[in-house]
Amino acid sequence: LPEMGALYKILLIIFYPLFMLIYPILKLATAIDHYYYPPRSLQFNELTFLKPYFTKQTLATIKIVYGPSQFGKIVFGSNDHAFTLGETIYVNHPNWISSTTLRHEVVHVLQYRKHFGVATYLAVYYAWYVSKLLCGYSYYRSYKLIPVEQEAYYYEKRSRLRRLVDEVGLIHTDHVAGFQFKKRKFG
Repeated sequence: LPEMGALYKILLIIFYPLFMLIYPILKLATAIDHYYYPPRSLQFNELTFLKPYFTKQTLATIKIVYGPSQFGKIVFGSNDHAFTLGETIYVNHPNWISSTTLRHEVVHVLQYRKHFGVATYLAVYYAWYVSKLLCGYSYYRSYKLIPVEQEAYYYEKRSRLRRLVDEVGLIHTDHVAGFQFKKRKFG
């Protein structure tokens, strides 16, 4: 995790139990989503694009749901064009996901695996986001300063993503981002 300030630590202590308490509600919201919009595995064209960047094992368990999400409304306050929850990528409309956005969302799947599940990931995500809002940053800037988003954008734009992910896991030492994740091999 990135260098943590006192405000971030306090918010993490608050958000982690909160997300553990509301996790059953989030599970119910995703069940409703999956009832109306069944998840599907990645299709051939998506796999063809992603195979140069990720291993078969990484892509095997990922699902995509196309349609408005109840989970997105509860957690994010809106239905953004794409977001990830665990092993599932939610896309509001099939025409709204580009190849780079898909790659970005797959990096989030790897982050969920690395951060030990949905509640922990969301607690870290929101503690960081709210701490930046409370420091006076705009909503957009606060979002852009979330380390897992910085990491996803970093790898979204890299042409040699497969090599980075397969050889060293999600790691870099970009001084602008100011964080470094431990080495971990994903596959």
